[in-house]
Amino acid sequence: LHFCTFYWPHEICEAFGEAIAAYDELTTLSFVDGAIGDGCVRKPANPQALRTLMQHVPTRSKLHHARYHDMRASTECIEIFVSSLPPSIQFLALPENPLRDPCAHMLARVLPTKTPKLSYLDFK
Repeated sequence: LHFCTFYWPHEICEAFGEAIAAYDELTTLSFVDGAIGDGCVRKPANPQALRTLMQHVPTRSKLHHARYHDMRASTECIEIFVSSLPPSIQFLALPENPLRDPCAHMLARVLPTKTPKLSYLDFK
């Protein structure tokens, strides 16, 4: 199972851990550092961010492989790939049901304040 996400500010690590716990079969996480910040200043890549995040992943998680990607992303468009998730979870991650999925709920709550220029959020 492959889950691709993007740069996560340290202050939402705890919420990230809670969201990941909802995906029982998640084994692989691609951590993409898109240096998403305030939309004006690009934050530098932070290799320690992944380590910090992993400390918040529940011990019962089946996650055993995580990769870190340093990739400067646009703050105007973010894509969350859920195509490899189980069918029962895929429909929960659709834009019209953002509050029914823990991860989508966290994104909807945090993104507007963390990325003021964000105008497009796509769950694929």
